[in-house]
Amino acid sequence: MDGTSSAYDAKTPGFVAALLPIAKLQQTLGVPSLLGPLVTNRKKTLELGYTEEEIDRMLLFAGFSVNDTLLEQMARGDEFVAQTKALAYPPEVPYFKVISRQTYETPNKQLSITPQEYQMEHLKRIGPHATYEVLEGTHFIYQTNVERIASIVDEVLNT
Repeated sequence: MDGTSSAYDAKTPGFVAALLPIAKLQQTLGVPSLLGPLVTNRKKTLELGYTEEEIDRMLLFAGFSVNDTLLEQMARGDEFVAQTKALAYPPEVPYFKVISRQTYETPNKQLSITPQEYQMEHLKRIGPHATYEVLEGTHFIYQTNVERIASIVDEVLNT
């Protein structure tokens, strides 16, 4: 089941649809394949524990990440969030959300609620069985807290 944060949603701005032809052109020209190596800090990525082969594969994947599905999701994001919100999350399916400290504490100027309220509203929508843990770090905690996240997954799957 999709656990996408959906405590808040808004209509996709009209200009997004107008920008899609530009994104399609970039996709056709292979711009993501060209930009990936330019914006990737290999040294930092290696320090995070990735191998050269993993970095190369990541860049290869990134070159194909802008596709028709992604573009449609961008254009119709509000519809997809509304669909997700309409689905009941089954109580028999465990739900554990990992939240970065930065995400949990940094206000989003687009929202009229605190970051904590946003996260709690999302968990409330999932149901009373939804649990969470705030981990130190940025939104990229999945790269820097691998051991803790793996142990959380093991705990959830073994309950």
